[in-house]
Amino acid sequence: MADPSTPILSLIVPVYGVEDYVADCLDSIFGAPGFSENCELVIVDDGSLDGSMAIVEQRCADVTNVTIVHQANGGLGAARNTGLAHARGRYIWFVDSDDEICRDAICALMRCMERFASDVIAFEFETLGGILDRAPYLAVYNRPVKPADFLLSGRVPSGTPFYAFSRTLLEQQNLRFVPGIYHEDALFTPLAIAAAETLVRLRETCYRYRLRGGSIMAVSDPAQHARDMVRVIQGLHDASLRQDRASPLRAALAQEIGFAFSALRHYMARVPRRDRASIVPLGALLSGAWPFIARFRKRSLINFARLVLLRVEGALP
Repeated sequence: MADPSTPILSLIVPVYGVEDYVADCLDSIFGAPGFSENCELVIVDDGSLDGSMAIVEQRCADVTNVTIVHQANGGLGAARNTGLAHARGRYIWFVDSDDEICRDAICALMRCMERFASDVIAFEFETLGGILDRAPYLAVYNRPVKPADFLLSGRVPSGTPFYAFSRTLLEQQNLRFVPGIYHEDALFTPLAIAAAETLVRLRETCYRYRLRGGSIMAVSDPAQHARDMVRVIQGLHDASLRQDRASPLRAALAQEIGFAFSALRHYMARVPRRDRASIVPLGALLSGAWPFIARFRKRSLINFARLVLLRVEGALP
């Protein structure tokens, strides 16, 4: 790294309630070749109440390229936004504090950044603690592709940690996470990819994603998940309408809306029938999907039909 004041890659790690995992997360970062020479680590203490930050302070005591920021609890999206405000790297990698990075991840990313300088780098990930059902998508590696082609190729992962983003892209497009909601990645990631000029997908596995029963997605109430997914759909809806009618990006975002409706169906099915009407008006549900429904994949169409039935049931006495 020619100028130590401007790292190539900033890793942003929000910390909240992860005392059982954060040491492994940090050890994986500090043990990755290339970290000390090319990277900075920005840790955001999101008002953690357990022993997580004591572990962080101990692990980071002798590491010079670490910045620790403290804030009141605001949720994952707010913590990531805080980290981004303090990051100085040319590229940004949001890493969750209960996950790990692979040993050769930073070297793989450095090679890709130097060779392609793409706005977004996608990479492979493996899971810890379980198996995740994943659908195939664009199998084109180590060369730039159009972001719309990437999104349209299948159900690409929405998890923000599975990508590295150019900080210039995020700043120029004013891309930030919606604070205080679940499923912020389902909005942020498609919008960031759609705003990019180029994307490169690596063959290398760079991330280790932990599946655990106590995660945010596993323990909170389905009604709030459903309400927040409605906000995600609205954000994708607005972004899609800003694209030209014949634009591939409009089609790609419409497809993402279909995926979001499928997720909404998943949570709405777990909401008591009497409470479904308060989440989204039936008319808004139908009108919100209509401009994009031709781009929904078959499974998304089926899930949307099931969602409408669930909503109709919620209106019955």
